[in-house]
Amino acid sequence: SRMFENKPKLKFVYSIEMRLLRVVAEMESFGVPVSLEFLKTNSAKAETYLESLRESILTNLRKQLNDPEYEVNFKSPKQLSTLLFDHLQLPIIKYSARTGAPSTDASVLYELAKLSPVVQSILTYRNLEKLNNTYLKGLQDKVHNDGRIRGNFNQSGTASGRFSSSDPNLQNLPKDQTFTLWPIDESKVQTVVDVFGGNDGVLRNNNGQWESKNTQNGLWEDCYIGEHAGHGYGVVNGKIYEMWKCKTRNFIEAPEDHYLVEADYSQVELRIMAGESQE
Repeated sequence: SRMFENKPKLKFVYSIEMRLLRVVAEMESFGVPVSLEFLKTNSAKAETYLESLRESILTNLRKQLNDPEYEVNFKSPKQLSTLLFDHLQLPIIKYSARTGAPSTDASVLYELAKLSPVVQSILTYRNLEKLNNTYLKGLQDKVHNDGRIRGNFNQSGTASGRFSSSDPNLQNLPKDQTFTLWPIDESKVQTVVDVFGGNDGVLRNNNGQWESKNTQNGLWEDCYIGEHAGHGYGVVNGKIYEMWKCKTRNFIEAPEDHYLVEADYSQVELRIMAGESQE
């Protein structure tokens, strides 16, 4: 029509985007099948680990500070700042642009974790809490009675023209996450060695230091080694730790007699450029 002659972008919208609208609406209506049981089970696990991890951190701090009544709220920047820079005497990495106070954001904690095992544990606590609140616990209210989550797929949500997803965003689900919790008791060590050690095992003792074998690259290095009797284990700095490996994306579950198929371009922009440039 004459309207499109002077507005080619409008013609693009009508010829492509509007025709796609019905498909998008059907996708949103159909929804994504999920396992509410997975979310509930793993959220309960996360909350148990969070409670135990908090107690473990406080116990260590009370010994370190020689204060049996010491308490700290890990969510409070002010209390965390007092702990890190006054009590533990850790170096100030940067200051908050908004308040001018020493910063306790994630980038600072990652730097301080290299200097203090306590900070590493606090970082683990905060990451585990975020995973639980955002996904494991947070998504449960989004599941409809038929076991599906119905989010929004946005055709105009990005500058690049790609789709975006919202309420909830299911396009950036975290991959498997492994949380290092605490060193295991000596009484458990032999059990773990019996299960994961041996000639063909993924755990060995090297001059008094434990090493675990990374099954992906075959190297002996600090990593998760596996699960036994409902508990996960791994090695960090020569010690065996209890760990939790949460396969977050597994809550998306195909209905019975159906399969989930993943199809994705592999570096498509680079391949197009290489083809066009004959490189």
